[in-house]
Amino acid sequence: MVSVVIPMYNAADTILECLRSVAGQSYRNLEVIVVNDGSTDECGELVGNFMESCDFPVVLISQANSGVSAARNAGIKVASGEYIAFLDADDSWCQDKLKIQLDILKENKNIFFLGSAANGRELSWFFLRKMKFLQALPVWCMLMRCFVFTSGVIIKRDVLIKMEGFDESMCYAEDMDLWLRIVRSYPYFYINQSLAFCQNSMAGLSSNLKAMEKGELRNIAKARSLKLISGSVYFFLCGISMLKYGLRIINLKSVK
Repeated sequence: MVSVVIPMYNAADTILECLRSVAGQSYRNLEVIVVNDGSTDECGELVGNFMESCDFPVVLISQANSGVSAARNAGIKVASGEYIAFLDADDSWCQDKLKIQLDILKENKNIFFLGSAANGRELSWFFLRKMKFLQALPVWCMLMRCFVFTSGVIIKRDVLIKMEGFDESMCYAEDMDLWLRIVRSYPYFYINQSLAFCQNSMAGLSSNLKAMEKGELRNIAKARSLKLISGSVYFFLCGISMLKYGLRIINLKSVK
């Protein structure tokens, strides 16, 4: 079984499309756990109505607003599947997302942490590296470009329990913090095929860019402290991160 964990906060405009993308999966051995993180809109009621028409288990958990990390951890705790797939409430999956990933996991027993491209962003080459359909990615790749879309990730539940889930004290870049802890023991494998659609609203990021950059630099420093990257790679990644931060600010101003 795959447990699909969906954290939800004021997602009335997107949650049904998200859930329909799960209901439309060609892989059917699944359960859905929606964690309502103190929403003030009608998204909880929408999920309740959706549950009545499902042919697979749907669990709705309600909690006081505690942040996305706490919501995901709450879903992990009650999940019963061998694997956990994360899906944000404003994202969606292609129809064969879980089937493609489960086929790979069944054929490769050494893979515990698997993700995919999203939004049609497959790459033929990356930094002189020819991209294959399935490959293990080094940590510097994960930190340099967003190869680990949370809504494209599927992980062995036992691994998440061992790593004690997401750091609930972090508000930004909390997902990469967990990924770095995982790759110390379990390599990250990447499917170079777009299996998810992830929203990226510049308006929603406008007041958070500085905090996001701070979280990204913190994770690069953490990778260095965990000896996942060398000192020279650390400084290179910091430079790339600050360059991207500047370009995001310019892009945001041009949008406005």
